[in-house]
Amino acid sequence: PGETHLQAAVRGLREELQIEGNFALIPAEKNIRVEESPTFAGLRTRYEDQKFTAILNALQYRINGYEEVRAGKRNVFQWELAPLAESV
Repeated sequence: PGETHLQAAVRGLREELQIEGNFALIPAEKNIRVEESPTFAGLRTRYEDQKFTAILNALQYRINGYEEVRAGKRNVFQWELAPLAESV
């Protein structure tokens, strides 16, 4: 709460994936939807999803993904490759 989509993406890359140094994030697709809460009947919830294209250097990019272990819980993060932009 209180942070922009871009700030949240930067924090996620730094904290969850331990990516250090400079990188670029280019805003891509954004989705906003409102739907009824699955746990609180009658409560409408607004969801905002913002995708970014991340530009990393060769040392920051791990082809096999990133692993985070906290409190005995293991999470593995994999990249979703974006299609290449056409040259103009």
